[in-house]
Amino acid sequence: AAEKQRLEKEVADKQRRSSFQKSNLVSPIGRKHEKVDLRKVVVLPKYGRYGLQISSTSPNTPHQICGISETCTIVAGHLDVGDCIVEVNGIDMSPSSHDALMSFVKDQHKLELGVVHKPLPKVEGRPEQMLGTMSDPFHELVRVHVKKDSKGLGMEFLGLGNEIGVLVTNVIKGSAASQCAGLAVSSVIQTINGKSVMQSNHDAVRDMLMKSSEFVFSLRPPSSTERIALFENAQSTFGVSLRYSISKKCAQVLAVNTTNTSSTLRRGDLVVEVNLQNVEGKDLNYVKKLMHSSTSVCLLGIKRK
Repeated sequence: AAEKQRLEKEVADKQRRSSFQKSNLVSPIGRKHEKVDLRKVVVLPKYGRYGLQISSTSPNTPHQICGISETCTIVAGHLDVGDCIVEVNGIDMSPSSHDALMSFVKDQHKLELGVVHKPLPKVEGRPEQMLGTMSDPFHELVRVHVKKDSKGLGMEFLGLGNEIGVLVTNVIKGSAASQCAGLAVSSVIQTINGKSVMQSNHDAVRDMLMKSSEFVFSLRPPSSTERIALFENAQSTFGVSLRYSISKKCAQVLAVNTTNTSSTLRRGDLVVEVNLQNVEGKDLNYVKKLMHSSTSVCLLGIKRK
């Protein structure tokens, strides 16, 4: 029975890949793009994530790697920031859109990439849309350029590590950071000048920001969500009780028994994110499991009634 299921799965995978090629990748230019020698790389997921951040502005432009997490598990070959993904698991991705690439990648158990290297483009002051991490394809990153003035950057932050990143807690009015479109309170910075800070603690991020005067941040914008960091108390809990709101179809804060947070968490707040993962529509056990899987810090995205 197990062998039969395995064979049926292989047939279904082949049919799905064939259907994906026909519906998403066949275009007037077909495979007539410039012939290049591809470098082969194999990447495995870790904790459900591939640890890669990919930039793409439109179809038929390169899907370019702009950040590589410390948890990225490469088992064959090597990747560099600036590498462009041409193939994934034997399928040509060069004419595919952002959505087509993400839709395909999220169903894969491993990635066999064919890549070529191209220097990252110079980033101007305007924000640019970015793709999310391959394991979380429905989030967009924004890449922003900011330069210190005589008073510094003018922002306050918390380096959370824990595969989350750097939470922006305050942007001082009139500062260099406040002039940067896309950088706001509750933004989560995940790379600084192409280097992942998703595992970096507060001191490491502070030292990095002191060593330079100009930065390119890749970040998760807050949208309509306020993000609040919870820190473990002496009992190794986050001190928050939740219930499920049937009318709102998401978890809701029932009681707050801690002040060890980056901002004020209130009874009645709706929990729509846990550690940057969307949990709207998820049951209460799923939300609690995500929170309990966190160590020392948990980042909640909340909406107020």
